[in-house]
Amino acid sequence: MSLKSDKRKTRRIECDIPVEVETVTGKLQDNVVIKNCSVNGLCFRGPATELSMKGQEIFLTFVVPGSEQVVKVLGWVVHQTQCDDTVDTGVTFMFLSQEYEMLLEQFAEFA
Repeated sequence: MSLKSDKRKTRRIECDIPVEVETVTGKLQDNVVIKNCSVNGLCFRGPATELSMKGQEIFLTFVVPGSEQVVKVLGWVVHQTQCDDTVDTGVTFMFLSQEYEMLLEQFAEFA
């Protein structure tokens, strides 16, 4: 894992973490992995579909490496970029509990 450097308020850590993605209508995406994350949001890569999720609220569930804790968070899709048969989706967290924030900060510190 490595640090992704850009103009973000918090540092994003490159990673490869399986994540379950669910829209408010209940549709799940399969074969999805987090490519980078921070305490403010993340970017995941999944199969390209015909439906754009930009602007949608989604639920994300994943386990932070080095812990057994399952993180469940509500996010807002801020961008999507298609790369051949996959799509990178950027998400801003809407309601991240203090417990999950501390867990992600620890992950970033030791990554």
